[in-house]
Amino acid sequence: MKEENLERKIEMLEKTLSVKKNPDTFLELALLYDKVERFFEAYRKFEQVIKIYPNYLKAHLFRIAFLCKWGKKENFFDMVEKYFYIKFFNEVPMEFLVNDEDIRRGYDLITDVIQASEKVISFSRDSIIDWSIKAFFLSLLDKKESELIFSTILSKFSDNLRVQLLYVLICIDDQSYHSAVNHLKRIIESNPLFDDAYILLGYIYLKQHIFVQGINNLKKAMEINPRKIIPILLLAKNLILMGKYDEAIDILQNRGLTIEPSNFEIIYYLAQAYKGKNDYEEASKLYSKLIQMGYSGWEIKKEAAQVLTLLGEYKEAVSLLLEVKQDLPIFDQEVYENLIVINERIGNLDEAFNLAKEAISIQEKYDLLKIGAKIAFRKGDFSTAYTWYRKILERNSKDFEALYYLGIIELSRMRFGISEKYFEEASCIDPTKNEIKYFLALNYAFQDKIQNAIDILVKVKDSLKDSIKSKIISFNIAAAYSILGNVDKTEQFLYEAILDFTNHLRNISEQDIIFFTTLLFQTRVVYEASKSNKELEESQSQMIQAMIDAIQAKDNYTKDHTKRVTVISVEIAKAMKLEEEIIQALLIGTLVHDIGKIGIPDNILNKPGRLDEQEFQIMKQHTTIGYEIVRKMKFPKIRQITSNDRFTNIGTIADCVRYHHEKWDGTGYPDGLKGEQIPLLARIIAVADVFDALMSERQYKKGLPAFKSIKIIEESSGTHFDPMVVEYFLKIVDDLVILLYTGSKGTREYFDRSVEELLKMSKEDILGDIGRY
Repeated sequence: MKEENLERKIEMLEKTLSVKKNPDTFLELALLYDKVERFFEAYRKFEQVIKIYPNYLKAHLFRIAFLCKWGKKENFFDMVEKYFYIKFFNEVPMEFLVNDEDIRRGYDLITDVIQASEKVISFSRDSIIDWSIKAFFLSLLDKKESELIFSTILSKFSDNLRVQLLYVLICIDDQSYHSAVNHLKRIIESNPLFDDAYILLGYIYLKQHIFVQGINNLKKAMEINPRKIIPILLLAKNLILMGKYDEAIDILQNRGLTIEPSNFEIIYYLAQAYKGKNDYEEASKLYSKLIQMGYSGWEIKKEAAQVLTLLGEYKEAVSLLLEVKQDLPIFDQEVYENLIVINERIGNLDEAFNLAKEAISIQEKYDLLKIGAKIAFRKGDFSTAYTWYRKILERNSKDFEALYYLGIIELSRMRFGISEKYFEEASCIDPTKNEIKYFLALNYAFQDKIQNAIDILVKVKDSLKDSIKSKIISFNIAAAYSILGNVDKTEQFLYEAILDFTNHLRNISEQDIIFFTTLLFQTRVVYEASKSNKELEESQSQMIQAMIDAIQAKDNYTKDHTKRVTVISVEIAKAMKLEEEIIQALLIGTLVHDIGKIGIPDNILNKPGRLDEQEFQIMKQHTTIGYEIVRKMKFPKIRQITSNDRFTNIGTIADCVRYHHEKWDGTGYPDGLKGEQIPLLARIIAVADVFDALMSERQYKKGLPAFKSIKIIEESSGTHFDPMVVEYFLKIVDDLVILLYTGSKGTREYFDRSVEELLKMSKEDILGDIGRY
C-alpha cells in the first residue's frame, strides 16, 4: 500500500477513534504508524489502548514486537511474562485474545523483529535476549522451528531462569502441560525457592482439575514469597469456583488487602466471593468502590448491575447497564436481557419492548425471542408476539410457552380451530397444566363441541384439591350442560357447586360471594339463551326449508341444482384446505344462494327461451332480494370467519347470496366487484354454479358434455372466475362428474336430506358425508 494511501487511512481511523474508543481501531492505528515510521504516535497508541483496556492482549503482544524492533528490548522478559500472566490469570474476553487473523495482520512487524534479532545474533552469538526474542516470535509463526531454537537456547543458557521460564510459559500457552510440568520440576530441583515455578505448577494442576496439588503448590508459593499477589489471587479465584467463599474471603482480606489495600483484583474477587455467599450488600459496596477507583470497565459494571438487581435497586442497575451497552464494542445478549427483564419488572413495558425489538433486530437469538415475545404479549401487541412466537417454534417445535401463547392469541382472534391445535400440542408436552385444559374446554365450547368441553372439565375438577377452583369448574360444567339443553345435568352441577358454596360460607368473603353469585346468574342466562337458540334454529331451518320449497314449486330446477352446487363448492373448499368453520358457512351460504328467486315472477323464472334485457335486469334482483332476506337471519351455531392468514376477504353467508354472480374482471352483478374485492366464498360458488348450469338440462337448452363444460370453466379463468379457485376445481372435477352426474346412490341419499337436517349436522358429519359420496 502506498504511503499516501496509508496516511489517508490513518486520518480516517483517527476520526473514527474520536467518536468511539474501540480497541481494534487503536491497534490498527498503532500498526499503521509503525509502517510509516511515525514511532512516537505508534508508541502513544500502544500505551493508550493498554491503559484503557489493560487486558487487551493483542496490544500487549504487538507493543512488545514494536519495542523489540526498534531496539527497546531490555525489558523483554518482563513484558512477555506480563503478557502470559494476564492471559493465564485474568478474565480476558475472547475478542481480546490474539488469533490467526491478528498474526496475519501483524506479520510484517513480527518478521521485522525476527530479522532484527538474527542480525544481532550474527554479530553476538551469546545475546540471550535476541535468541529469546527470535524463539518467542517464531513460536507465533512456526512451532517446529521455534522448538529447535529453544532446544539450542536451553542447552546454551541452562542456568538462566528467565529463558527457562519463557519456554515453560510457551508450553503452557500451547497446552503442552506434560512438558511444562516436567520442566518446572527440574527448575524447582535446582531452585527450590523459585516461587513462580510453584505458581505455574499450581495453575496447571488447577486447569486440569487436580485441585489438591494445585492449591498445595499455590500455598507453597505464598510461603516462599508472602507478599506476592498472584498466588493469593489465583488461590482465591479457584476457591470461589469451588464454592469455598469464606476461605477465599479470609485469604483476600487478611493477606491480599494487607499487602495491597487498593489492588483492583483483590477487591474484585472479594466482591465475587461475597456475591457467591449471597451477601449482596457487601458485594455491592465493593463493586461501587471499584467504580469509584476508576476501574469501571463494562465487565465490572455488568456484575455490579447484577448485584443491584438482586438487591432491588433497579434504577441504579438500569443506569449501569445502559453505560455498559454504550461502552461495549460488540453485541452482548446478557446486557440486553437484563435491561429488558428489569424494565419489565418495574413496569416500563414500553422501554422493555423497544429494547427487545432492538436486540432481536441485531440477532434473532432464541432466548431474546422468548423474552421479547412474552413482553409483546403483556403489552398487548399480539401481532409482534405472534411473529416472535412463530420464530421460536421454527427453532423448537416443542416450546410449551410458544404454543400456549399462540393458542391464546388465536383464541383472542376467535380462530378457535387453530387455537385448539396449539393448546392440544401444548397439553401433550405438559399434561399437568390445568390452564391449558381450561382453554381447550373453551375452544371446544365455541366450536359447539360441548361434550368434549365437559369431558375435560370433569377430569380437571376430579383432580383439583382447591375447593374454590372446584366450585368454579362446577359452575362451568353446569353452563356447558345448559347449552346442550340437559336440564338434569345442569341442575346436578349447579346444586353441587351451590351446596359446596353454602357449606363453606363461614370462610368465604364478600368478594367471593359476589363472584359466585355472578357465576350463578351467568349460568342462568346461558341456560335461557340456549333454549332460545334452539327454538331459533328450529324455526329458522323450517323457514329456509319453506322458502326453498316455495322456490321449487315455482322452479323445479332449483332443488337439485342447489344441492349439486353445494357439493361442488364444499369439495373445492376442502381441496383448498379451508378451516372447518369456513366450510360450514359455505355449506349454508350455498344452500340459500338462490333464495332470492322467491321474489322473481314465475313468467321470468320459467321462461323457456333466453331472457330479454328488461327481464334479465329483473332476474338479477334475486341476488339483492336474497341478500336482504339472509342478512337478517341469525345462525347461532355457525362461526363465520371473515379473514385468516391466507385470505383477507372470506365473506359471510349473506355475501354468498349477494355476490355469487360477480365476475373476476368486474363485469358481473349486482355491484361490479373485481378480483379479490369479491368475497372468497362467493368466488367458489360462482365456479360451482356455472359448472352445474353448463352440465344441466333446462327448458331452453340441453346440458353440455362434461369435457366441454370443464373447458369453458378453464378458459374463463381470470375473466369470469378467480384463477386460484379454478385451479383447485380442475384438480377434483373428474371425481365430481362421477359423483354428481351419474346418479350414484350416495349422492341421491345426500340430496334426500332436508335443509333442516343439513343445518343440524355437525362439521364432522358434513365433511364426512360429502367426502364419502
